[in-house]
Amino acid sequence: METAMTEHAPLALPPRHRSRVALGLTRVAARGLFELPHCLECGKAHYPPQETCGHCLSHRLAWRTHPPAGVLLARADLHHAIEPAFQQRAPLRTGLVRLTGGVTLVAFIHRDCRVGDAVTASFRLDRSGAAVPVATPPGIHFSEDPALTHFAIMPADRTVLITDASGEIGRAFAHACAAAGAAHLWLGVPGAKEPPTLDRGAPLSLPVDDAAGLAAAAALVPAPDIIVNTWRFRAAAEADRDQVRSQMKTNCHDLMALWAAFGPQLRARGGSWVDLLAIEAIAADPDAPGYSASMAAANAVVRSMRAEAAVHGARVVAVYPGPLAHAANADRPGPKIGAAQLAERTLAALHEGVEDVFPDAIARDIADRAAADPKALEREIAELGGRRAFAGGSDLAPVAAGR
Repeated sequence: METAMTEHAPLALPPRHRSRVALGLTRVAARGLFELPHCLECGKAHYPPQETCGHCLSHRLAWRTHPPAGVLLARADLHHAIEPAFQQRAPLRTGLVRLTGGVTLVAFIHRDCRVGDAVTASFRLDRSGAAVPVATPPGIHFSEDPALTHFAIMPADRTVLITDASGEIGRAFAHACAAAGAAHLWLGVPGAKEPPTLDRGAPLSLPVDDAAGLAAAAALVPAPDIIVNTWRFRAAAEADRDQVRSQMKTNCHDLMALWAAFGPQLRARGGSWVDLLAIEAIAADPDAPGYSASMAAANAVVRSMRAEAAVHGARVVAVYPGPLAHAANADRPGPKIGAAQLAERTLAALHEGVEDVFPDAIARDIADRAAADPKALEREIAELGGRRAFAGGSDLAPVAAGR
């Protein structure tokens, strides 16, 4: 029922407004974490999030990882609701879950959960972009319950567009989406690039410099469910000002053009846009200021796209890989993530409903340090230099070096 309604008629959106402190759960769910505010004085965890400890009245609370294991204390199946979004999805299975440590929360529950059973709790982003608790039996994925599949983004039986399927990364995403069961696969060919040769998928020319031509291309894909934007460029040498300008054009301006062309259909569909950025969008590489600036600009555009999409129940997912394994990085030190791994881990994150994807250890480390102490990270990168601090950089490879 959920899948059919999502495909053919937009569902009403659940309430999305949250207090400032409760929005901390959105950050947690966006990265696929499970954290709660903990009192730094008495150690008590709290849900819902609050600014003052209800146990010792301390104002010193901080978000900390919390064990997700719990027990289902009670269950209620709701057949009627005032909110249109909940009424459309009725009956809703809800339950009272007591977590390890005594925290109790109300959650959407998997159909197989029974009172007294052990459960695993998580926070998921709903169609309005708000974080809500979900409980499942241990070892059971929430998407196995049709009533909960709307928390996930899955290519199976969907129409998927890869904006640049001509390079290694785009081909890897095309193969991964095909293997995941995409019903229709469009293989984007930006500019004058050569069409990809893949077993599945139809090539689609994307004249990114021609608004009318791009609109015509978008008209050929009237009902996109997932768009994966892999159209990226990194200059081989930052001293080449033309290449530096090309970075900003490709990574930022062309992104805006693609969103302008394909965004309306995607929003009307309640679909998902997946944008391949780089960890330099979070922390600048002093050895590549032009590329870092283009990634930071693209990141700003992606966040604006996300705000625009949210009011329609559509999603915008940002992927921030660390160093990639390709010829241009062959002589650089440190671990690297391959194109196939990147595609596989991104799709796995989409299956979890994650909104900000850091698919490798270096990306996660930099993101964590940027959140905890951005100034310390800035100084460390400056002292080490981008080559060492980024362990080879997260470039998506210049065209000449084999994307």
